[in-house]
Amino acid sequence: MEKIVDLIARGYPEWIMVLIVGIVVWFVAKLYFKRFLPMEDKVNNAPCNKDKDFYKDMAKSMRKIEKYMIKETSLASVEVIKRCCPYKLTDIGNKLLNISGSKKCIDDNIDFFDSEIQKFKPQVALDVEDYSLTVLNENTDKSFFNPIKDFVFHASYPYVLIDEEGNREEFKEDINMNTMLTIMSVYLRDKYFERHPEYLDKSNNEIE
Repeated sequence: MEKIVDLIARGYPEWIMVLIVGIVVWFVAKLYFKRFLPMEDKVNNAPCNKDKDFYKDMAKSMRKIEKYMIKETSLASVEVIKRCCPYKLTDIGNKLLNISGSKKCIDDNIDFFDSEIQKFKPQVALDVEDYSLTVLNENTDKSFFNPIKDFVFHASYPYVLIDEEGNREEFKEDINMNTMLTIMSVYLRDKYFERHPEYLDKSNNEIE
């Protein structure tokens, strides 16, 4: 455009001005129809613009990935959880649950966590276990998680657990938020079952 203005300023013949402008318009039109128009069609015809369930499906997939990452990347999960069905906390897991303030966090906010799990409409006990982890992971920005974050931040490596009698027990893995969320999810699951025992009754009936 600067060159065109410059040409006009120099007093070039009018037919040259028209020719230059025509070339510019042709070039822009060609670029639009070859590149931008096909791209626009792809965007307009994308599944997310046609299928309202697209975002819901994507959200579900992301939650599955998050749950997998939290459980599998929590290096301490072998020490804090008994690999049985259903999962149970080990002695170390229970100690970390109490020392970190995780138990207090759930107990003090159980109504909130209960309602959050119910939003997912769990149908069976395994759903409750999965959604317990999801709910915890999605609310770590709440203020009631601050004591747990402080605990994780200041936890030395290796962390030494000292009980009321002064017995020392070394925790051999790194303590991170994934570790604590894994521990908390088991406790929250059990607290939810206490409030909604029908899930356990349903599971027992199905087994029988």
